Amino acid sequence: MTERPRPDDQDASPSAESSVTSPDGTASGAPHSGSRKPWARVPVRLDAWGPVAALVLLFVAFSIASPRFATVQNLQNMADAASVTIVVAIGMTFVILAGGIDLSVEGVMAVAALVVSQVVLNFRNELDLGYLGILLAILIGLLFGILNGLVQRGLRIPSIISTLAVASVGLGVATVLYG
Repeated sequence: MTERPRPDDQDASPSAESSVTSPDGTASGAPHSGSRKPWARVPVRLDAWGPVAALVLLFVAFSIASPRFATVQNLQNMADAASVTIVVAIGMTFVILAGGIDLSVEGVMAVAALVVSQVVLNFRNELDLGYLGILLAILIGLLFGILNGLVQRGLRIPSIISTLAVASVGLGVATVLYG
């Protein structure tokens, strides 16, 4: 049994090329591609599909280990728990794509969350600003962002240092708010 040359072989001999007949009956001088499909030539990249495969394997393993894992209620709980992290990660993606780094996310998020918890109906006070509380938290995040920008550009401090300092300020404010 003779082995057909594969398209990725670097054999320069004339026997590696043969005339291929296209579906309409015309011959082309392209190398023989055998029975390989066009999609079969695309290599599987482990760095691209590895995390997805790991997630699927973990999901299957936990579903087998606990019958309650793959329930709708548990999937909703996992989505609720991951939602804040996903929103922060999306925001950080833009910062990283712009070539920066922002370590103040933790402090800003803590202050914003505590402001919302203080100004929306709760058992500690009589305030109930409703959706305005969410807008206030967004405004506070914007103010922290402006503070980051002023410290970085105005004082010419690298972003890793300035955002770390703003994170410390944010965590300090959050500690005072939490009381």
